[in-house]
Amino acid sequence: MTRMNVRLFGKFQVYRGDEALRGLDVRKVQELLGYLLLYRHHSYPREMLAGLLWGDMNAAQAKRCMRQTLWQLQAWLRGPDAYTSDRLILAAADAIRVNPQADLWLDVAEFECTFEQIKGRRGAELDPPAARLLRAGIALYQSDLLDGWYQDWCICERERLQAMYLTMLEKAMAYCEAQREYEQALAYGALVLRCDRAHERTHRRLMRLYYLSGDRAAALRQYQRCTAVLLEELGVCPSKHTSALYQQIQADHLPPAAADGALIHRAEAPLAGALSRLKQLQATLSGLELQIEAEIRALERVAGELSMLGGE
Repeated sequence: MTRMNVRLFGKFQVYRGDEALRGLDVRKVQELLGYLLLYRHHSYPREMLAGLLWGDMNAAQAKRCMRQTLWQLQAWLRGPDAYTSDRLILAAADAIRVNPQADLWLDVAEFECTFEQIKGRRGAELDPPAARLLRAGIALYQSDLLDGWYQDWCICERERLQAMYLTMLEKAMAYCEAQREYEQALAYGALVLRCDRAHERTHRRLMRLYYLSGDRAAALRQYQRCTAVLLEELGVCPSKHTSALYQQIQADHLPPAAADGALIHRAEAPLAGALSRLKQLQATLSGLELQIEAEIRALERVAGELSMLGGE
């Protein structure tokens, strides 16, 4: 069987080998596959998936749409080779899941694996192999997860993965600064601010990086941008640490990196781990909540239909 390659960062894309699979224009088919891939470690009752994807329909209509959509998905994945039928998606009479034995490459899975391998390690202390792994993981994040999708289950996963991405970018910035790769560190910082314009710690790191690269004017301008963004988005002024750094750069006297960097890393190490665990727990709880809500809606629809039949 040819490997199936799926990209969920940015635009939804599916490849069989190097060949892009065309013709999957039905949004509900994409949503079904996307949900199963994101929550690939579990199987899901058909009724739950029907309620999740067609919550505005009654139970009978939702089940019918579920059957049709699953058939379309399986036919599309099958392609010209009948041997591949149902290999990626396992559909039993009562439940559906991604085949854990499928020959599948998923960008989100690779990204999560990279994060787990570098989690808890200081960026400045990464060895070259770990740094290469980190760069490769960052490169997987082409854009936010399933950009343009606004379902609750998708938004929850998008926020969790973006938090991981920001952590990886900060580690990459610290590594590049330690290696005096200032230009690359600045590029990583720009990616952080693209996700979170008011990320004050990144503004502060960029100020430092510009100064270390010999561009004091750019460092001072970065402070002005930081001040404007914090006021616009949060209604606050820069912290004492940021203002102190600005004054040091203005006076052309910047202390060694350890003064700022060591404090940041000592504070961030436990916080980053705790934040990651809480984000993962939040995603799990949100997934369970969505499943419970979908099953409640399905039961309510069935109860309503039975009540109507009884009234007749």
